[in-house]
Amino acid sequence: MEIHNEFLDLNYRYQYYLLELVADHGDYYLTVNRAMKLLGLSKFKLSQYVEMVNADLAMMSPESYLRINGDGIFESGHISESIVRKIRLDYLQQSNLFKMFEFSLLNPGKNETTDFCDALFIGKTKFYELRKEMVEVADHFNLQFKKNQLIGPEMQIRQFVFEIYYSYFNGIEKPLALFQETVDQMLVTMRDQFQINLLPTTITKLETYLKVQSLRLRGKNALTAPLLAPDFKTQQPQLWQPVLSMLTTNYQLLRIPLEVEAEGLLTFLFTESYVPLEIDYLTPDLKNGVSQKTGQFVSKVEHVLMKDEAHSEQAQNILANLAHDLDQIHAKHLTFYTEPTTFIDEQQLTYFAEANPLFHQIILTFTTKQETDLDWRKQASLYYDYMFACIEDIPLEILKDRVYICVDFSQGRLYNQYMKKTVNYFNNLNIEVQTTVDERTDLYLSDFYSSTLTCEQLIWKNPPTILNWQQFGDLVVAIKKGKL
Repeated sequence: MEIHNEFLDLNYRYQYYLLELVADHGDYYLTVNRAMKLLGLSKFKLSQYVEMVNADLAMMSPESYLRINGDGIFESGHISESIVRKIRLDYLQQSNLFKMFEFSLLNPGKNETTDFCDALFIGKTKFYELRKEMVEVADHFNLQFKKNQLIGPEMQIRQFVFEIYYSYFNGIEKPLALFQETVDQMLVTMRDQFQINLLPTTITKLETYLKVQSLRLRGKNALTAPLLAPDFKTQQPQLWQPVLSMLTTNYQLLRIPLEVEAEGLLTFLFTESYVPLEIDYLTPDLKNGVSQKTGQFVSKVEHVLMKDEAHSEQAQNILANLAHDLDQIHAKHLTFYTEPTTFIDEQQLTYFAEANPLFHQIILTFTTKQETDLDWRKQASLYYDYMFACIEDIPLEILKDRVYICVDFSQGRLYNQYMKKTVNYFNNLNIEVQTTVDERTDLYLSDFYSSTLTCEQLIWKNPPTILNWQQFGDLVVAIKKGKL
């Protein structure tokens, strides 16, 4: 489920929830009773939302449909995640709460009740209802909405605004068109200066950051807390000067100090891995915070996985690469860390936990000892960050949970080669395929049982089915757990 759904009108919110539920279930059965339970709706209300969703689908994607059959089961067609996101954005653009939010951002000098009523074509009673909602939304994110403007730490406000535009408009439409020409020019400058590969996700992230920066500077709301070391400007002029010059060219008429803004933009480039980060670039306080977290995680990896071999050249290289990636993760979490919109599914964590139990053990032990007030989304996102860093930097062959599998079918050499190649598709489970049985063999895969072997055996008399491969994966996971 996406974030910031509080900006959708109530009916639209439930229609979006219903669409997301259908898209998530895919080809699996979704019954009316289950949908009623998950959404907390009556059968009557659910039927109403189905009708309204179909009306929206007819406008947005005529080939898509949603209906309930006679057995009380949802039937749907062509309802993809992209269709759901497009409809969600349409719902947002019809929301008076979002219109109020955007008007307050774009018109910082117009904060009278009549200004909003005239712009949104609403009466005072409706305005007061919306303002109360906006106060509650801002409070939920540790901000305030006073005198019809967002109040709070500037970096926190920008993170909040970034999240809303990024999560709703991401790749569908370009919001805040007022700043598009300026932002396009800055993107070209950064691409040429830092050799940034402007893939669609990169463009969207950079555009959103730059537009939010432009939006806030237009209202004379500048960053004030330094992020980079005092000597960064003199030590890294090839990074500093192009960014400061670019901002000065575009914002000099605003008569606002831009050095901290340049630090903010550079830090965003560092933490998103668009430009390589060195920990010495950061202010002493940030550097200490990053170093402490990275050092604790690396020590945990060293203790669990390496022990006596920690001082070998291979181990030191592994730990150095891991520390570098962890620095980037921790720098992001301590600076401009926005609410994640993908890789937040807690159910999928089970897959990574089973496929990489040693990494899971390290991550879980480390995160539970950290004093944190992160919500579940950010905790799940951080888990994925740690998991991917471990998978990327720590070679599977050094892990003690490697599973050795001997493939030995009677069908002949070609079939055995085929099966070995297919088994190797499970390499992410840290397996090694053997041609002979030895003292390391954990699993014997064949079409005949052997009473002389003491290892686990999996016997397939026919070419394996999907169920067989599922059993194979479950057995490998069980063997891995037994090694810990």
